[in-house]
Amino acid sequence: MKKDEPHLLSNFEDFLTRIFSQLQEAHEEKNELECALRKASSCTSISLQASTRAADQPCLSDQAPLIGPKMLTGIETDQSEPNLGEV
Repeated sequence: MKKDEPHLLSNFEDFLTRIFSQLQEAHEEKNELECALRKASSCTSISLQASTRAADQPCLSDQAPLIGPKMLTGIETDQSEPNLGEV
């Protein structure tokens, strides 16, 4: 190319320089976007975990024991000793 078409060589070198520069910019932009995506994903994950914990908390505190004090009192007073003498 240097011998046959010298005027094209400078154009080709300019072209390669521009392409190389654009590739570097695209690579940097890709890295920035990947970093932003990782941060957003991490924040979303943390937020989702916090929301899940917050949503589960009222469910756990609202659950009543299976046998409450009133039920125990009623069981204690309603139950009598089995009468083994009667058949």
